[in-house]
Formats: sequence, C-alpha cells, structure tokens
Amino acid sequence: MIYQNLLRNLKNGDEAVLVTRCGSGFVTRELLGVDAWCDEWESPWVLTEDEKTTIIERFSPKPRLIILGGGHIAVSLAAMGSLLNFDVTVFDDRPSFASRARFSAAIESIQS
Repeated sequence: MIYQNLLRNLKNGDEAVLVTRCGSGFVTRELLGVDAWCDEWESPWVLTEDEKTTIIERFSPKPRLIILGGGHIAVSLAAMGSLLNFDVTVFDDRPSFASRARFSAAIESIQS
C-alpha cells in the first residue's frame, strides 16, 4: 500500500519522502511529505544506530516536456527528452503526426 501511495504522489506531480526503518526482526515504512527532507542530505540518506538502520529516500516526479507540433524536429526532440528522463507529451492536430508509431519515445501523443 505504501508503494501505491508513493506512485500516486509521483503521478500527481508531488514529491515524497520514504522512511524505512530496519532492525532485528522488523521493517517499517512511512511515507512523508517533502518538508521532512533536509536539503543537505543526499538520497538515499542512511543512518545506523544500535543495530537499527533508517533509510530516508526522496522521490521526485519526472520533469515534463510538452512539444507543440509533431514535425520532423519534434521527433528528435521527443527522443532526446525521453533519453534525459522527461515525461514527453506531443500535441498535433494532424493524426499522422501525433501517432504512437511516429513518437515511440513519447509517453503520450495527443491529436488536438
């Protein structure tokens, strides 16, 4: 359930902090808002004390690249955006230009 909530947050464009606590015979997980994160930490942040380990991970949604127009330059731009880990959306009013076949790198092609 905690991972479903994490995925829902990311799909909604929200950041989240996952705290996992491990010890002898137990593992607990808690999902917190990004305000629980200290900007000086690197993700994952690992704390070990008295045979207990706490792992704090910050999750951010992918940045979004929206391309208006599905011409030849947009094909290369969508592929580049995908390689750079962007969620890519292409809008075009021409069905043949906003097709999944033309933009395999795009998450979403929309005919406007």
